[in-house]
Amino acid sequence: DAASRGEALAHAKEAVSIRRRLAADQPAVYLPDLAMSLNNLTNRLSEQGGVASRVEVLTGALEAFVIIRQLAKQQPTVFVHDTAGALENFIYHLSNQGNSAPGSEALGFALEIAFVERGLADGEVLDLLEYFRTLASNLSRHKTETSQLKACLCNRVVVAINRKLAAEQPAAYLPDLAMSLDNFANFLCEQGDETSTKEVAKCKEEAVSIYRRLANEQPAEYLPDLATSLNNLASHLSEQGDAASRREALACAKEAVDIRRKLATEQPDAYLPDLAMSLNNLAYYMFKYGKAAAVMEAIEHAREAVGICRAVLNSDDLESSSNLATALDSLAEILSSQSDETAIAESKRCALEAVEIAGSLVQALPADACPNVDASRKILAGRPVSVSNDQPHHREHDQ
Repeated sequence: DAASRGEALAHAKEAVSIRRRLAADQPAVYLPDLAMSLNNLTNRLSEQGGVASRVEVLTGALEAFVIIRQLAKQQPTVFVHDTAGALENFIYHLSNQGNSAPGSEALGFALEIAFVERGLADGEVLDLLEYFRTLASNLSRHKTETSQLKACLCNRVVVAINRKLAAEQPAAYLPDLAMSLDNFANFLCEQGDETSTKEVAKCKEEAVSIYRRLANEQPAEYLPDLATSLNNLASHLSEQGDAASRREALACAKEAVDIRRKLATEQPDAYLPDLAMSLNNLAYYMFKYGKAAAVMEAIEHAREAVGICRAVLNSDDLESSSNLATALDSLAEILSSQSDETAIAESKRCALEAVEIAGSLVQALPADACPNVDASRKILAGRPVSVSNDQPHHREHDQ
């Protein structure tokens, strides 16, 4: 009954208060007991519901995990199993928050309170950040539903810690926050469910916003990151079915081209390949989602991309050959939509060269790294290349 639960909660809070005082005087003796009391308190609090309890639950579970992890560093054989248990408890309570904005806010508040309560120095916070980053990476390799859920939650913690650090020291940690948002978005892309897809755009848009701010302050250092982030966002938006998202994808792709053209003018060896990729993507978006009048402009962008790929082609660099095949395939597909014989002939020449290059790379590259030249194969076989929601062949991901 409610009265009994209220009384149990009061006792749990008192136990934490007592053991906190004892642990302050004799940490070696009473910190394990404090962690146990915190875990008990989180279980009582989780029965209450409400926003305040949500923050308290996460704070208690996180503080208990931090305590046990610190103890495990000093006595690993004694506390190794307790660390796993404390982590499971924190992950369990975090999973109960869901993907909502209040859940993210609760996690942020919990981190703030728990770090202050434990008096964590910057080095200890960074160590905890690296722990969750590594754990997320390891878990993501296991494709079981449980592992993917835990990886998702650990990624949320990484973003939340980076957000806290960036709020305190923006110059030092804003780049890490943007990177963690992009990486989390990439992870969510792989999940494929509707909830994850909606969150991807929010993460990528925030990453673009951060890189834009950084690029305004330090263009030489962060303009390349802004261009990459814009390409990532454009790729995601283009996959959505609504016209507004596709218009935004085109705008992002155009901005990425503008940035990389500027960078390539200043440092051609470093940025011409990136410019070619962005031109290829822009051409494809204009062809698939732009107005009919945009097709000729798309062809010019695609031709420029092919020209750049030829200019930077290096027989010792298989990626440059793959990029040329991809650019040729895109140009072939766009040209195949035209009715004049000259365009059709050029389309077939491009398609033949794309298929030949792709064939030469089959033995040299892993299957998932080989260029996609399906459009060219259809053109050479005399089959129609459907104008559907196919995506550009190049997709960038910050890792």
